[in-house]
Amino acid sequence: MLALLYGTLKTPILFAQIVGAETALLATFTGNNFWAFKGHHHISFKRKLLTFHATAGIGILINSSCVVLLVRYAHIYYGLALVVGSCVGLIWNYTLNKKVVFKAKTADEN
Repeated sequence: MLALLYGTLKTPILFAQIVGAETALLATFTGNNFWAFKGHHHISFKRKLLTFHATAGIGILINSSCVVLLVRYAHIYYGLALVVGSCVGLIWNYTLNKKVVFKAKTADEN
């Protein structure tokens, strides 16, 4: 999405990054919800989606900040900037997904 919006359509980098990040967020939620994490079906779909957005919002901010700063000020190619920003955001997102959004039932909840 970033390549389409910024690279091809020449939209501003911040707009392209945010739209691309939201698209990736929804795709990631779908994969996490249906395949990656197990033991979370006791949490409603709506609650998981809202919690995922809330926690991932910080990840998007981290990722987008890296991309915009690296492109605008370090003059790094946007594709490389996206890789760097994604790696930094990945650590944040995975940790919160595992511990908050898709947490497994505890022994007390069984």
